[in-house]
Amino acid sequence: MSAAPVPPAAAPPPPAPGVCAICEVPLGPNDRRCPECGLRQTLGPGRPNPFAGTVLWTLIGALAVLWVVVLLVVLAAR
Repeated sequence: MSAAPVPPAAAPPPPAPGVCAICEVPLGPNDRRCPECGLRQTLGPGRPNPFAGTVLWTLIGALAVLWVVVLLVVLAAR
């Protein structure tokens, strides 16, 4: 008999940045926004890509529809 498979351990969250990514102002460990420029520090490399999957294809479809509408308006104006 074989042992039950062990699920993979979840990756630990990325460490809090020590400085702001834009203005390089030192940040405290609990700062959610940069006190100088106001950048949200949670928008870092540990976040998932917002332009993946369904959102990406929705944006591509919306741009294609917009392009067709503009093309039809231009053709109708001729």
